[in-house]
Amino acid sequence: MTQGKRSFDKKKSFGRADFPQGFLFGTASSAYQYEGAVKEGSRGESIWDTFARKYPERNCHSNADETIDFYHRYKEDIQRMKDINMDSFRFSISWVRILPRITPLATLFHWDTPQALEEEYGGFLSENITMDFRDFANICFEEFGDRVKLWLTINEPWVYSVGGYDAGRKAPGRASKYMNDAATAGKSGHEAYIVSHNLLLSHAEAVEAFRNCHNCKDGKIGMAHCPLWYEPYDVTCDEDVEAAERAMEFMFGWHMNPTVHGDYPEVMKKIVGKRLPSFTESQSRKLKGSFDFIGINYYSSVYAKNVDEVDPDKPFWRSDQHVEWKKQNKAGKAIGAQGGVEWNLMYPQGLRKVLNYAKNKYGNPKFIITENGHCDAYEEKKPKLYELMDMKRTDYHKKHISNVHQAIYEDGVQVDGYFAWSLLDNCEWNCGYEIRYGLFYVDYENGLKRYPKMSAMWFKEFLKEKDDDKIKKPQVKRMPRRPSGGRRFIKHQPLAFSPFMRSLALASRRKLHRHQQEDDSPRSEELMSFDQKLPTLSKKEQKEQLSDSSDEEDSQGDVQADFEFFDPKPTDFNGVKILLKNYLDDKEWDLSSFVDLVLEQTTVGTVVKVADDEDESVFAVVSALNLARYKEHKCFRELKEFLLQVCSEKSVAKDLGVMLEKKAHDVGILVSQRVMNLPPQLLPPLYDGLFDEVSWATEDEPTEELRGSFRFKWYLLVTKIYKLKNPKQRKPRRGEEEEEETVFLKPEDELFLQLSSWSFTYPMRSQLVTSHEMKNYQLMGLVMAVEAKRIPEFRQMLNSLID
Repeated sequence: MTQGKRSFDKKKSFGRADFPQGFLFGTASSAYQYEGAVKEGSRGESIWDTFARKYPERNCHSNADETIDFYHRYKEDIQRMKDINMDSFRFSISWVRILPRITPLATLFHWDTPQALEEEYGGFLSENITMDFRDFANICFEEFGDRVKLWLTINEPWVYSVGGYDAGRKAPGRASKYMNDAATAGKSGHEAYIVSHNLLLSHAEAVEAFRNCHNCKDGKIGMAHCPLWYEPYDVTCDEDVEAAERAMEFMFGWHMNPTVHGDYPEVMKKIVGKRLPSFTESQSRKLKGSFDFIGINYYSSVYAKNVDEVDPDKPFWRSDQHVEWKKQNKAGKAIGAQGGVEWNLMYPQGLRKVLNYAKNKYGNPKFIITENGHCDAYEEKKPKLYELMDMKRTDYHKKHISNVHQAIYEDGVQVDGYFAWSLLDNCEWNCGYEIRYGLFYVDYENGLKRYPKMSAMWFKEFLKEKDDDKIKKPQVKRMPRRPSGGRRFIKHQPLAFSPFMRSLALASRRKLHRHQQEDDSPRSEELMSFDQKLPTLSKKEQKEQLSDSSDEEDSQGDVQADFEFFDPKPTDFNGVKILLKNYLDDKEWDLSSFVDLVLEQTTVGTVVKVADDEDESVFAVVSALNLARYKEHKCFRELKEFLLQVCSEKSVAKDLGVMLEKKAHDVGILVSQRVMNLPPQLLPPLYDGLFDEVSWATEDEPTEELRGSFRFKWYLLVTKIYKLKNPKQRKPRRGEEEEEETVFLKPEDELFLQLSSWSFTYPMRSQLVTSHEMKNYQLMGLVMAVEAKRIPEFRQMLNSLID
């Protein structure tokens, strides 16, 4: 593949078309972490099976006996790859179980050494393993070589050696006691070098077998390395600059140098001395040039600080480096934001630097990014909206792919592919299921169901084939008040995710649908808002009503509703007042004046109506009112008094008080209320319109005082949620699904809560009369403060959610 220099505008959106023809985009996996089904298909035991069962406390009390059941679900999961426009899949062929008929990039060894070989001669501690590995590789090449054209021999030899034989945190868990109290055997500072030596010899044997394989014509083979990038802790200190260079040799050069030059880096031979094995001339010749491409698994970077003295009686790989790894440099600057584990620091330019380092040091070889990903800590037992809105992961992949693009077109690096780790959340070795890397969320508590995250949707759009090199649809800067076009056909969907909310939405939809078939237009009083009290239905009536709704849904198909956006006006008073009637619970306050202020502010704010409705019923209202601008109004004084009264959390009360008084000029009360069955497709343009109008008002209002009143730094939201009563005491009966602790009446409120700086809840005296399904829930008020600078994130999350 050849490519020349090409300019790259960092502000410009880009996609698959911006990468060289034939460039692969895929996801990566390993057999142990994905497959499960350990007792099926004549599978044998691996050292990870033994390690996880023998030492559960060292593996977060987890194992991969079932993991995410890819063994049985691979067809549907491969379809998920296709659905998000991936064109390649990296998997490993388990040494203890050979899997046929799966294409793309195959890994021979992803850490699952057969337990039988571990017990017979110590696994990779013995050179005996090299020929056994060659035999295994031969079987794979002969079986699959005519279909699989990209191969990796070893995945991350550094992690396998150091993690399993120096630190003792990974299988087989060997280390000296001074490194790991839980280790029962091992010798740190020695065994890792022996294991890596035998991994390299096994790699060389496998490559030779591959190149002698008649079925493997036109195939390519390499090894997957996992270098960090090291920046000097103090760029003015020569010792720290040298420490960064030395760290790269110990981490990357350790396994890369022998495949290029046939020997270890000189600095390693000098420091490690006799503890570092040596190659024979024959082994050296076999290792030289034993790759067609270099696999790079990149996740993170650190600062390198020189260490002069180490304890010679307690050697280990990190001390041999004479380098201390630091998250911050001497000036206190962090190298990147931290993910779900301590070492996963986001430094996208580190990937570009690693590629350039290897290009210049090893003769401009070809590369494939064989792993790259961001992890989140596992905090919830069930899929939550904020877990699916994985903006950090989306941003992580976007920025790293951008740096790969720059490496190709600005630096001339030959990169042939990019594999995200990983398609699915899975068993992350000794971390078990405590962290998540997947583009798809796996619900471990409910049948391993898969849910696409925002990152999956981003890849789907990014990798979508586009016509005429069009990267992205033009962005409309202003939203027209009356959207152009004819009648819109909008399919109704429930706006929340609990069974109760779905039944409620269907019931309310039935009510609206029937009104639309009558001669008279519906009145606002008859429509079901979030604050209206619902009639109590018997179980028989509930069943009949839901049955009617389902029948209508099947027979009628999409509901025809021409919703339009309008500037607020005085004739909307009754409709808006009905929507806001329980805005402050059952408090007696000057709601009429508050509604008047909403309607008088015509430059910022929107009401939603049905076209050609003579009664002009209001289905939704959104607006943003400046706290300081209206501070003398009685309704705003009552609003502030109410919020201070219901805030019982001392840690929040002070912030609330400051926001209501000293910072009132910077605060906008975000008013948002609507009927329950408003189509969710309207939410993104509704909120986009509001925040666009706020932005325009800072420039278009006639006076500086008015313009300044819309330069919000904060938004304050008052809304409602359902909270489960006594959640710790509630245990689902057999056959019942576990109840959500919180039910959001409006899905966007969950997004706002995720982005909020602080929030508090308070019990409401006015409780909606709801169905039997909500008997265990209590209606609560929810108050949130969201920084205005986070609104772009909210808009992106809302668009992704509705899409």
